Amino acid sequence: MTNITIWNRRNILTALAASSLGKFWTTTASAQQSSAEPINVGALAERLRSPSAIVRIRIDVAFFHSWRSEISPRGYEHEPKWGEEAADFSQAVFTQLGASPPSLVSAASSEVEEFDKLAVSSFQQNQPSYRDFLVKIGVDPDGQAGGRIQRSLRDFQALGVSAKADVKTARERSFFWPWC
Repeated sequence: MTNITIWNRRNILTALAASSLGKFWTTTASAQQSSAEPINVGALAERLRSPSAIVRIRIDVAFFHSWRSEISPRGYEHEPKWGEEAADFSQAVFTQLGASPPSLVSAASSEVEEFDKLAVSSFQQNQPSYRDFLVKIGVDPDGQAGGRIQRSLRDFQALGVSAKADVKTARERSFFWPWC
């Protein structure tokens, strides 16, 4: 090999590593920043226009709740009653949403924004234990999966408010954790 070929490979590897590191820091910073920002109801309504958005939220919430039932990060989720209540609440939310989640979210924008103020404060308090929990289940809190789960859980609590579900009880039973 010539010195030019070795040098070019080193430059390419260095550039790739720098690019990956830059993407990592950008993803981490944007995930942490978006958590503290108030919810954008218009953007949520727009995301919900895609039928796959509701499916994604439903899957992510079920995944998260199933792991909570198994590991019990807050100490009470292992009780069978909690898992049943969480599943019943989720089913009620998605049933009450009906065929037009974007319209419901838009119509309930002030309620969603008001509820979200409490959620952001709670998230900031719960973030260390939430991050530890994600690591325990093998999800990088700063990675794409961690960001998606975080967004889905926040969207789920907004959907619960929009569907006029019993969010007071859901908050008390921590179905929206880490957002409650």
